[in-house]
Amino acid sequence: AFDLGKINWQTYQDIAEKSKARKTAGGGDAYRNYPIRNSKRFTKAIVTQAMSGHTMLREVASLLNVKPDTVMELSKRLSLR
Repeated sequence: AFDLGKINWQTYQDIAEKSKARKTAGGGDAYRNYPIRNSKRFTKAIVTQAMSGHTMLREVASLLNVKPDTVMELSKRLSLR
């Protein structure tokens, strides 16, 4: 718009600043994203198996593409413990 002469320099700068401020916002809660990324049913099922001792923690972590510590935290947040 500035290149076409539709807005002045100050308006362009204001828009650019607002755009930068939005980009610095966080990406969300990763623990809420894991069940969505891997499907809620699958995530709950394999985390439950890990907590019950039927499946090794590192196998579950590998399936979810996370670290074993993350599986432990995920079980807390999913209220599986």
